[in-house]
Amino acid sequence: MKQSRDIRGFFAKNPSGGATPTTKSETIAPPRPKAVPMQPTSSSPNIPSSPNVPSSPITPQRRTKVPLSRDDVIRGSDDEDSGDSDDSLESLSEIAARQRKPGQAPLPSTAPKAKRVASANSRAAPVVQTQPQKHKYDLKALLKHAREDDAADESARRAEALLKQDDATRKVNEGPKGEDEPRPTNMREAAKELLHGDEEGSKGDKLVRAMNRTTGDASQPHYYFFEFEAPSRDVRRTPFPRLAAKKQWSFLADTSTREETFVRGLPTALASKGKELPPELYQWVLDEVCLEKNMQLRMQYCNLIALCRENTRRLVDVKRLQHILESIGSRKFPDENSQWHSSPGLEQPYGERNWSPISTFLKVLERMAPNLAPESMMGAIQILVRMSLDPIVSRDIRIRIDHFSTIEALVSALPGTGEQWNSYCSQMCLYLHGGVEKTSQRQIAISLLPPSTPRLCELRRRLAAAALFRQPGLSSLHPDDALTRKDILARLNAPEFTVTHETDYEELQANVKLLNMVIDDGLFLRSPNVTQCSTPATPATPSRMPNQILPSAATLAGGRLTVSQPRSSSNSSSPIDTSAGDFDKFIDILTRKLKIIHDTISDNSLVSRKEVKAAIDTVGKRLAHTVRTRPPPKTSIIDDLIGHTKRDEDAGKPKQREFMKKWALQKKKDVDVNDDSDV
Repeated sequence: MKQSRDIRGFFAKNPSGGATPTTKSETIAPPRPKAVPMQPTSSSPNIPSSPNVPSSPITPQRRTKVPLSRDDVIRGSDDEDSGDSDDSLESLSEIAARQRKPGQAPLPSTAPKAKRVASANSRAAPVVQTQPQKHKYDLKALLKHAREDDAADESARRAEALLKQDDATRKVNEGPKGEDEPRPTNMREAAKELLHGDEEGSKGDKLVRAMNRTTGDASQPHYYFFEFEAPSRDVRRTPFPRLAAKKQWSFLADTSTREETFVRGLPTALASKGKELPPELYQWVLDEVCLEKNMQLRMQYCNLIALCRENTRRLVDVKRLQHILESIGSRKFPDENSQWHSSPGLEQPYGERNWSPISTFLKVLERMAPNLAPESMMGAIQILVRMSLDPIVSRDIRIRIDHFSTIEALVSALPGTGEQWNSYCSQMCLYLHGGVEKTSQRQIAISLLPPSTPRLCELRRRLAAAALFRQPGLSSLHPDDALTRKDILARLNAPEFTVTHETDYEELQANVKLLNMVIDDGLFLRSPNVTQCSTPATPATPSRMPNQILPSAATLAGGRLTVSQPRSSSNSSSPIDTSAGDFDKFIDILTRKLKIIHDTISDNSLVSRKEVKAAIDTVGKRLAHTVRTRPPPKTSIIDDLIGHTKRDEDAGKPKQREFMKKWALQKKKDVDVNDDSDV
């Protein structure tokens, strides 16, 4: 066999300068080179060299791995025993420190060198470019904002000082009557002062309008029931009447055990068995119940007052209730014929105030309601109506709930029906109209009457009708007997419901809400005694009082309802509307008029206008979807184009129905005749 050789030897040149020819039959093998012993090194591998092939590349051979023993030491490793460890460097530095002369400067501290050298192929670390340090906040901008805030605070302080100075001047010049008047001129002057002088005045007017858009109009009157300053905590309490504690009540004379006796309920147990308190003790408990801070004592006082029925009827009157309210922070009550004191609206008139005494008074009055005399009941209802005008009643949910339950108990406890009830309603309406001048404030007091009982619903509607038509005499009649469709439509056409550049939107919103209360479920508008709105106003017989002659409420003079003609049963032959379809048409007329008022109001970001539009939209939807007997018909965008055709078709439908009925009857008769002839 031929010995295998390296194929690269075939391309080697011969000494004569040419390639060695070969044939298939003969193969010339080059002489084998003698092995030259080479001393192995750690850096060069054992590569065989051939003198005959000087230019040929050398084939690398794999380096044989020499097994290491367990005791071999690897140079340059990170072992602690290595000579390149940090200990040797520390010892050298210590030696250098000891050999340094006293006056010589210390050697600079250098970090130890790396124990491993990076390979040549590894890339160098990128050079970190140092950038100027940026602060988290821009100090110049912060200083600028701080200066702007200081300037705004200073402007607000100057404006407040100007307003206070103007208030003092107004009090001196005009007296107490000028305190409640609106001050748009003063606001404009204050705005000019803030703007550092505005010659034309346009900027000041714009600033005033912007303030009115955001914060509301503070010139609207508010009837605050309580004093702005909270009552002093060191209120002089009524001393306990020891001389009145006699017989079975003598145990209350001991001061050390009196509170514990009340908490345990011994006086309440005696009162539940029919033992009435002496008048002096009852009046002392009545004075203490709202001022007591102990909750358990307040509860026992309230239970004791509710059980003393005779004392409540004899001793509790309107003056007594007013005295209790004045002791816990209410304003002085005016005379019966004088108007109530009003003041501009404030954002937080009372601050952080404790309202537990007011809640206690309302709860005690609710418990006393069945035992009060009728005159005291009416006086208590009037006090609650006056209290309802205070914004705290509508803001504080606890006071509002107690107010609702108390006025419900008082109205339900009022005795009498018929003429006596009419007298109570008229008295209540005269009290409200005599103390409040604007319709918007009357509407607030009426809306806070809870519609939880039939009596309260009727009282709400009577007061709403009197406030809507501005005639207190209407409160002595039920709205179902006093109003007709024509009255409602005539009121909607009054100037108060016409939107102009001088419209008071607070009053417009109040009138819309009062109209909603008067209409209620609309049953009185579809009863048989209601006159058609398309015919002249003709009196009709009332359904509630058929045998009584009532004044007619069908005429309007100057926007005010006037009593003109009596209603009697002799006018029963007047045109009467009994169809539900005509009632739906009347509701459609109302909703269409309200929609016209809604679309006429220009909404330019004023809060008052947005509230009016929301109120009108709410009332219109309630009339269309609740009061209407059937759902409103669906309309499309082309109804206006083909509306006349639909109206003509609707007008011809009754005639077509009559024709079809006659034709069907005639056909039936013909069939019957044919059947008889066949038989």
